[in-house]
Amino acid sequence: MKPTPTLLGSAGLALLLNLNVNAATLSIIPNASTVQPGASIAFTVFADDILEGTPLDGGGLSVLFDSTLLEITSVALAAPWLSLSPPVISNTQGKITDIAFGIFTIGFSGNGIALLNFTAKTLALGNSDIIVNVDPNNPFVSGIDELVLNPNTTSASVSAVPVPAAGVFFLTGLLGLSRCFRQTL
Repeated sequence: MKPTPTLLGSAGLALLLNLNVNAATLSIIPNASTVQPGASIAFTVFADDILEGTPLDGGGLSVLFDSTLLEITSVALAAPWLSLSPPVISNTQGKITDIAFGIFTIGFSGNGIALLNFTAKTLALGNSDIIVNVDPNNPFVSGIDELVLNPNTTSASVSAVPVPAAGVFFLTGLLGLSRCFRQTL
């Protein structure tokens, strides 16, 4: 019997749907922020859209950032994730590796993974992307199945800006005006 186009289309659709069952998307919140030099900023990494029948059991992340603008101050896993190894932080290279996590709670379906805390360097101004990737050596898993992440990268943008000079000039002008009024009185 020869396969008909309808039969082939149905089989293809079933295969496509089966491939997307284990799909998830990485995201980071907030996805953009403006901070003053020396200020702290926190980002939360999520694995979104994990289908109800496919809970995330573990995986790993790596993070890249501009080390001339930012410094990582801490990496914490969201509850109830447990660290499988301590993350390796390199502020000089602008990266965090080995954020490996797992779960030992049956039936958990939350999607928050990690909280990343940064400080904007005091003498640096500009923009930095914070790029979060799935660690290729520690892919996301559900049971014994590897989860496909679409996309497997997410990023956030940080702009370090100085205190507006206009504010300083405005205050200086007010002080000058107050002196003028005092002298005329």
